[in-house]
Amino acid sequence: MGLSSRDLATPANTVDREVVSFTIAGTQLLTGDLDQNGRVDGQDLLRFARRFGSRLGEILYSPSADFNSDGIVDGQDLAVLANNFGKSS
Repeated sequence: MGLSSRDLATPANTVDREVVSFTIAGTQLLTGDLDQNGRVDGQDLLRFARRFGSRLGEILYSPSADFNSDGIVDGQDLAVLANNFGKSS
């Protein structure tokens, strides 16, 4: 579940982050399926792109985009997503 907000300041202050995630028991998702809709597609790539370059402890960091759990969302994680791109579970 994500949270996106924007205020009326100029320029606007924005927040876009994952608040909580859950998976129904028995669900098999492909690595890279960030929106958990059963397929790795452009929407997952967009979600990933927002977090690209982020590190553990930073606001944009999301463990769900750090596929190899090394504390940084980088090219290695992008390669994992690319390997499953276009596939469905």
